[in-house]
Amino acid sequence: FASSAAKPVSAQDSMGLVRRVRNNMFHGGKYFSGDAKRDAALVFEAIAVLLAAVEIDPDINFFFEGRA
Repeated sequence: FASSAAKPVSAQDSMGLVRRVRNNMFHGGKYFSGDAKRDAALVFEAIAVLLAAVEIDPDINFFFEGRA
């Protein structure tokens, strides 16, 4: 998440940033074309965070795959 925002210091912070990326992609900027390269980079990083969380935490894995 390359930006001027503070770096996440906890898992909760990281998930909050993933949520922000999701919300901005689906709800923000509907009336102009944004920076496609930046958007792609943010989505790539959000996916990396989610994949790491799935690998580390069986409860999160359950929500993604239906199994621990």
